Amino acid sequence: MNEKDRWELRFEFVKSALTGLGLILSVLIFVIGDMWTAERENELAEARNLAEYERRLWDERRDAYRALAEVLGGIAADLDSGSDIDAANKRAFDKTYWGALILTENEEIELQMVRLRNDLRDLEAGRTTSDQIKRRVQRIVSLSREHLEEVSQ
Repeated sequence: MNEKDRWELRFEFVKSALTGLGLILSVLIFVIGDMWTAERENELAEARNLAEYERRLWDERRDAYRALAEVLGGIAADLDSGSDIDAANKRAFDKTYWGALILTENEEIELQMVRLRNDLRDLEAGRTTSDQIKRRVQRIVSLSREHLEEVSQ
């Protein structure tokens, strides 16, 4: 074997080694890129699931606040007409107090609901006025609206 053949053999060996190394690097780049893509897809799926959960929770809060506003509106309407609070409105308030109050997750609304419940008891005993109750109803409805706006951002 002469010197020229040796150089050609060396060159072919280096060329083969570089081709193999390029092939291995290409496969590694593909595998790593595929792993990153899968991770990114999982992160996006989790973000979508979280956004959907928050949207459903917001819808449930909105529905709970709507039901609460309707019940409180019925109580205020009874008081505004000068009559006693209808028994159906009292039952509806108690259901809302023990049910929808859990979904509010707002301490100020919970506090106002507890105070309203006490005020309704005091109204029957003659220790408070219907105007105080109507103001408390208005405060709860305002706080509900503010809370919905706050959690929607």
